[in-house]
Amino acid sequence: MTTYFVFVDGLGAGRRDPERNPCLHTPGRLFASFDEEGTPARDDEVPLGGTYVPLDATLGVEGTPQSATGQTALFTGVNAAKLLGFHLWAMPNRQLREVLARDSIHRQLVERGRVTRFVNAFRPPPEPLPEDLWTDPRYVRLISASVWANRAAGNPVLSVPELLDDRAVSFDLTGQAFRDRGFDVPLRTPARAGEVLARAGRGLDLAMFEYFQTDRAGHREQLPGCAKVLADLEEFVLGLLHAIDPSRDTVLLTSDHGNIEDAPSRGHTLNPAQTYLWGRGSQRIAARLRDLTDVTPALVEAMGEEP
Repeated sequence: MTTYFVFVDGLGAGRRDPERNPCLHTPGRLFASFDEEGTPARDDEVPLGGTYVPLDATLGVEGTPQSATGQTALFTGVNAAKLLGFHLWAMPNRQLREVLARDSIHRQLVERGRVTRFVNAFRPPPEPLPEDLWTDPRYVRLISASVWANRAAGNPVLSVPELLDDRAVSFDLTGQAFRDRGFDVPLRTPARAGEVLARAGRGLDLAMFEYFQTDRAGHREQLPGCAKVLADLEEFVLGLLHAIDPSRDTVLLTSDHGNIEDAPSRGHTLNPAQTYLWGRGSQRIAARLRDLTDVTPALVEAMGEEP
């Protein structure tokens, strides 16, 4: 029984406006059924029997939701924005790193005897990293909340060997980013990357994957570019769903804040974070979700109930 936690950076519930919302332009329209209030779709509107839940990303704190606080809340269950008193962009600061080290979903599950892994493969750096990487101020500010959350359980960061062995998925899904840097890795379709994620998760209790191309596109791209990124994500998710056993496995896809769903704005939004569940226990987990802080407690509780 594997829980697949697919984190998508910057995917909110946007308006049904084809001039603004690239979610309306993907082939399967997986991310297209909801307005800016996050009105839930009927379950029969979500492909492959999924369940949709809009999550409040503002966390009761004034201002536009940002990545560091939103991701920390997702990966720990702690209201990071309220802890700081504001929404923090980009990478976690010292306070949030301490929260991730103490309360990471990976650490909580490993302490309960579970096996977890952050299955993103990252490109090796062009030069050797210092031994004190995790404390060197030149590098600490470049490390994402997902990596800190993974490190809290003592799990390794995956790279080329795991990518070649189908035990990891490239952060860009296809592996093109590795090939552009001269690494001889296979070029995969997004659907094939979803199948690889399903395979990489077998034998694990939690397999987490992060897709941040959505947030990048939301900041940089016009409507067609955003639609292409979402189409790749949609193909990837469908590839994963067709490769798992929904009677045994669970897939949760969620986000930290809105962005890409309002392409012309080029910035984050106040929209709810789109969240989907498929497979084992999905209805029970969905019933517990209201905002970003509910995701980790709901998953830990659900996995604690499994034999």
